[in-house]
Amino acid sequence: MSLKNKKRYLENLYLLYIFFTTSLIGGLLESFYVWFRFGHFNIGGFLYGPWRPIYGVGCLILYFITEILKKRQKSDLFIFGICASVCTIFEYISSWLLEVIFKRTWWNYEGDFLSINGRVSLFTTIAWGFLGLFFLKYLEPNIRKSFEKFSLVEISFITFLLIALFFMDYVYSFINYI
Repeated sequence: MSLKNKKRYLENLYLLYIFFTTSLIGGLLESFYVWFRFGHFNIGGFLYGPWRPIYGVGCLILYFITEILKKRQKSDLFIFGICASVCTIFEYISSWLLEVIFKRTWWNYEGDFLSINGRVSLFTTIAWGFLGLFFLKYLEPNIRKSFEKFSLVEISFITFLLIALFFMDYVYSFINYI
């Protein structure tokens, strides 16, 4: 494998690593948030496994946007604004798509202040801003450090195992919801 191909392969593995890591962390955070707010853990989402892909995809979107903007100096307030805006738009579109595809509402912020069709609210927008800022400034650099500790063979094995588990969970979940 040429150096250029190896670098591209590693970058693709890293993107998958971000996706799975943040999907798992997002699932755990969501479960604890629901427990804190409503007194019970949120086990369910679309998938039966412990991950919530919406968080993984959202973090990848933020990662790509900040990679584009890396050459510019950006303040924490600017990063907060980008994270809040992008994640809120992504959450709204995701909510709408899931409803269209599955004819089911997966979350509803109808009672929250400045809710838009129950899909997003001011509270969640602010939360996405802080969570996105935390991800980009602290979590992603630590995800990269943990990724770099693995050999190419180890990270390939881990990634493909996670892909297989995720795919099985996705198929199982999709069949059960249809």
